[in-house]
Amino acid sequence: MADAQKQLAELEELAEAMKVVVSYEPMTGLSRGSGGLCKVRGKMRVIMDRKLKPNERLQVLAGALRKLDTTAHYVSPQVRRLLS
Repeated sequence: MADAQKQLAELEELAEAMKVVVSYEPMTGLSRGSGGLCKVRGKMRVIMDRKLKPNERLQVLAGALRKLDTTAHYVSPQVRRLLS
């Protein structure tokens, strides 16, 4: 689990560097699901269910950032594999 938390922190830093806002929100009612990438008022955001475990958050955030061009940003080899 520690590895997942470390990789999640690295992905959150990458998102910040890319001007992508990451937020953890309650997903209930019509917004049920684990989360994902969206654009709100012209800004890219990744919104995730705050109840997700670190490993699940890692998968959602990696999947969202995979849709963007991250090649200009350095990340560790382990995180780069998550993005490919």
